Amino acid sequence: MADDVELERRLARIEFIGEEGDYWLEKLAAELSRLPAGTAVVINVANGEYVTAPTRLEAMDKFDQRFGADATFGFVHEIGQPVFVGGGVG
Repeated sequence: MADDVELERRLARIEFIGEEGDYWLEKLAAELSRLPAGTAVVINVANGEYVTAPTRLEAMDKFDQRFGADATFGFVHEIGQPVFVGGGVG
């Protein structure tokens, strides 16, 4: 039972990050379009601030350094690539 509750909580968090990430991708589209294809971006879904790096791993590390590993949720995106479900960290 507790595992079911935790699973539901995780799925709700993933859905929230995805919805907010899509919102920020649209809102930041002009700014992000100036980045080179393949650039990894992690967007803070609480405020739209973001970090970039050549790889997803480097971008996630920069995100944790800037915002704190447990501080907020981040939406991971790679410029020029389709958005996928579950692209969040948090």
